[in-house]
Amino acid sequence: MSLVSVIVPCYNVSSFIGNLSSVFEQSYKELELILVDDCSSDDTWQKLQEFKQAHSDKRIIVHHNEQNLGVGLTRNKGFALSSGEFVVFWDADDQIEPDYIEKMLSQLNQKQADFVCCAYYFHEGAQVSVVPVEHELLESKTTLEIKHHFFNFMCAVWNKLVRRSFIEQYNISFPDSAYGEERVWTMQLVLNANNIAFIEEPLYHYFRFPNSMTSWSNIRVLDGISYLLQFSEQLFHQKGMFDDLVDEWKLRCLYDATKWWFKFPNGSDLQCQFALRFYDFCQKQNIELVWQKYPFYVRAPLYRLLSKKLNLKLRWKLKCSYNCCKALRNYNDIFGAILDIAQKRSKQQ
Repeated sequence: MSLVSVIVPCYNVSSFIGNLSSVFEQSYKELELILVDDCSSDDTWQKLQEFKQAHSDKRIIVHHNEQNLGVGLTRNKGFALSSGEFVVFWDADDQIEPDYIEKMLSQLNQKQADFVCCAYYFHEGAQVSVVPVEHELLESKTTLEIKHHFFNFMCAVWNKLVRRSFIEQYNISFPDSAYGEERVWTMQLVLNANNIAFIEEPLYHYFRFPNSMTSWSNIRVLDGISYLLQFSEQLFHQKGMFDDLVDEWKLRCLYDATKWWFKFPNGSDLQCQFALRFYDFCQKQNIELVWQKYPFYVRAPLYRLLSKKLNLKLRWKLKCSYNCCKALRNYNDIFGAILDIAQKRSKQQ
């Protein structure tokens, strides 16, 4: 049997250490568990050592970072300490179906894939929902088609089982970033893969806790956003996918901006810095921020008049442009504020 490395970054997860025993309740038994404490301020490190002692018959590596690295670099450290032919990254505060690894590994080997991705359960308070694999991905006949649907991909790390040789071949790693590290990692997986497999069944339980949310009062979050935007553009170019994805990529940038804007403290210096950085980025990438400047033929959903079979590429381009225009119109206050901040800067220079 092939060894699977389960890598778990740990930061102030003292109350969840008991969850880790579920790893050894997996139906697939050839496992090693890599636990990396990222300088927790609670007693996580002590409990991890106690956990290893209590499971001395299991293959467990416990490591303590010399300094706080953040979740991305901590996962990289866990990978460096692992030796499994396959790797999976889980979180200590989540739960996993007992046949997760067995089913994921079976599908990966059956499809001879570089990695496999599954649906998952999303828990927020008492609410539970299933986040499915998008049908565009399931219906894609080739890996190239899957790559064309990149923006339908789930960017979580814990619902993916990956071949170690694939990660090493393309030097895939997490960036030193306080935001977007999972999307950067997933981007590398998808755009480098020769074959990708999916499982429609949800096998992972992701729990969102209020105290696990990103702190948007940190300048490193803003730096992470800038890195994510630049990295995506560079990687799409590097893999020869930019022309195919540019319209949808611009749309995604606009939609993401509407989310990021409200997450920064309203009226804060960070929100102002975000506005200036995003404006400069859009200027460089030729992303229009005024909906009235779009051609009249994309201000209405005229793409619907085109046949999906005969004009698919043109139809998709028009649809993305229409949705960009629609996003700008629907969030006119946000983009208007971004433009106002940029204009004030230009007057001061």
